[in-house]
Formats: sequence, C-alpha cells, structure tokens
Amino acid sequence: METLPTTIDEVLDTLDKIINETIAENNSLGIFAYVYRRTTAEIKQAIIEKRFDDNPRMERFDVLFANLYIKAYFDYKKGKDTSEAWELSFNTKTNHSLLCNI
Repeated sequence: METLPTTIDEVLDTLDKIINETIAENNSLGIFAYVYRRTTAEIKQAIIEKRFDDNPRMERFDVLFANLYIKAYFDYKKGKDTSEAWELSFNTKTNHSLLCNI
C-alpha cells in the first residue's frame, strides 16, 4: 500500500482487501478490519441519507480514523514499528479457522 485512502469508498475497498488477505492467510489480523468495515458501511449509508449535521466532515473523520488502523496494519506487515496498542493487537494473531466462520 503506497497511499492511504482519501474517501470512504477507498476505505471500504482497503478494508475488503485486508479482510480477504487475512482470510487467505487463515489468521485473525483482520478482525478489526471486519468490524470497522461494517461500521464504515453504516456511516457511509448515513452520509448518503444526510443524517449528520456535517456529512462531509463525518466522511473526513471516518477516513482519518480508519487510516490509523490501515497504516498500522501495513506497517506491521512490513515489519515497521507501530503504536503499542496496535502492536499488542497484531502480536496476538493466531493461525486457525476463526475467520472462516465469520
């Protein structure tokens, strides 16, 4: 990943890629991606329905928040340092069929 998403649709696409990659690898690194993808899809629908006071601001917030995880995920995969919170989360990955049952 060279650039981070700049729109909510790009966030959804990136999260889908992470989810698919972690399922293929049979590990649980993508659990947060799965949960956040569902949340982001709901936020996108609420933006479409104009349910927020400032819909463009909400999209920017969603993208910025998602990028915290996305950057950490790809940094971790490249062996780069991540924050302590993400490091702890990523280091607890296990190789089992957990994701196959979602």
